[in-house]
Amino acid sequence: MKNYKWIAFLAVTLSLFVSVMSMGAILISLKDISESFNTPIHQVSWLVIVHLLTVTAILLPAGNIADRFGRKNIHIFGILIFILGTIIGVFANSFEVLIFSRIIMAIGSGMGQSVGGAIVSSLFPESERGKSLGMMSTSVGLGQMFGPVLGGVLVYNFGWVYVYLFLLIPMILALILGYFLLRPDNLSSNRKDDYFDYYTISYGIRNVSDINKTLREAYRVLKTGGRFMCLEFSKIDNELIDFFYKQYAKTIPFIGKLVVGSEKPYEYLVDSIKKFYNQEQLVELILDNGFSNVEFRNVSNGISAIHSGWKI
Repeated sequence: MKNYKWIAFLAVTLSLFVSVMSMGAILISLKDISESFNTPIHQVSWLVIVHLLTVTAILLPAGNIADRFGRKNIHIFGILIFILGTIIGVFANSFEVLIFSRIIMAIGSGMGQSVGGAIVSSLFPESERGKSLGMMSTSVGLGQMFGPVLGGVLVYNFGWVYVYLFLLIPMILALILGYFLLRPDNLSSNRKDDYFDYYTISYGIRNVSDINKTLREAYRVLKTGGRFMCLEFSKIDNELIDFFYKQYAKTIPFIGKLVVGSEKPYEYLVDSIKKFYNQEQLVELILDNGFSNVEFRNVSNGISAIHSGWKI
């Protein structure tokens, strides 16, 4: 399709523009909403606060889900959720329902924001990528600018409900454009077979969801004669060092809680090291996935180990 990148760009940025614009428009509507539901303004302000909190919370998990199921799918699903939340807001008969609708809208908005930049980046060649991302940021800025203006006009002439009604129109258009114009994602790797001379992974293979799949992918993208190398925590081969290391490991969650206020990530770190394969088991796993001449070398008596294998 001629000019596909710009049409697809419009489909993505329109939804971002509307979701950002909704914040300013609803902010201007707070006084009218307060009077409509006979609710103090400091409670009504939670419509704004809960939106920001929800969007912030949803960005990372939505981005992770998009990597698995496709950016277009998350973009479209996010718009649908935003529309659903907006419709709930139109028919809200209590302030609690309106808060609920705003949470739903924020989930949809966060899903769209989590993939918007990635979709736009994929549409343009590297030479135009900066320009496209700058234009996307401009659309977000315009949404922030027009939101209060739109909200003021609609609230003054019609009432706060019409703010929600108006948001439906461009968002439904964005849904149609995104569904029919955005191309599906290619969820398979975009690297060719036999591409790299070396494949290295450092303290990462312990955290992947499927080690066998990771090793098969490493084998696929390596050239014949290419080398796979992996640095990872392993099992200590000295009993005395192992004893002191285990005592030290028990203190890691406590130190983490003192430093960052949470011990959970550090408990995961210690548990994942404890449950991970030993050196010989990892050798067998690498061999099972096609590599040859697999060997390992301990670092610091096995606190870590470097495994290597060849694609022959």
